[in-house]
Amino acid sequence: MLQINNAQKTVLFSGKMFPSRFNAFTSWTKNHHFIVYKHGRAAHNALVKSDVSDLDILDTLEALGAKAGNNLSVQSWEKRADKTNPEPDKHVEGTLIEVLISWEHHCPLQAADIFHDKFGKGFEFRLGGHRDLMNVWKSGCIVCLQSCPGGRISNAAYTMRDYQNGLSQFDLKKSVLPKDGTSVLITLKLCDELR
Repeated sequence: MLQINNAQKTVLFSGKMFPSRFNAFTSWTKNHHFIVYKHGRAAHNALVKSDVSDLDILDTLEALGAKAGNNLSVQSWEKRADKTNPEPDKHVEGTLIEVLISWEHHCPLQAADIFHDKFGKGFEFRLGGHRDLMNVWKSGCIVCLQSCPGGRISNAAYTMRDYQNGLSQFDLKKSVLPKDGTSVLITLKLCDELR
C-alpha cells in the first residue's frame, strides 16, 4: 500500500514492526536500521519491514518535490575506520523529512518516542537519496539512524564516524511498542527548514 497526498506533501505506506529484531543479530550492523524494504538485505535486522521498496519511496518523494542530497559516498561507510579519510565525517544532506509510525488504536510516534538516543543529538532525517549506490549493498534501507550512504533517508545528527567510534547508540523504548509482526503505517512528510 502506498498513498500520496500532494497537498500535504506526505507519503503513507504499510509495513510490519519487529521490536525483537532490532539490534538482535550480533553479526550484523547494530543501531542502524529503522525502516527497511522487506526484500532488502538488511530487513532481518530492522525495526520496521516495509511493504514498499526503497526505490519506490525515493521516486515518490522526489515526485513530491523533495531534493536528494546525494552527498555521501561509498567511502563514508567503507572507510569509517580510516581516521585520515574525511568522507565518514559528512552529515547527510537533502530535504528534511518527518518520519511517523502508527498502528491500530495508537497515535503516530516520532523516532524520539521510539528510541532511547544515548548521546542525545536527536533525529534530523533528510533525503540522502544515493540512487546510484542502491546496487552496491542492496540493503533496501529506507530510513537509517546515521548519515549512511546506503539509506534513502538518513539521520543527519550522526555521522558514520560517530557510528564507528561508538558515539551513536539507539535502544528501543519497548514499553511503547507493539508485539512483533504488528501492522504499521509509515508516514513521510516533506518539511520546511524553518521549525
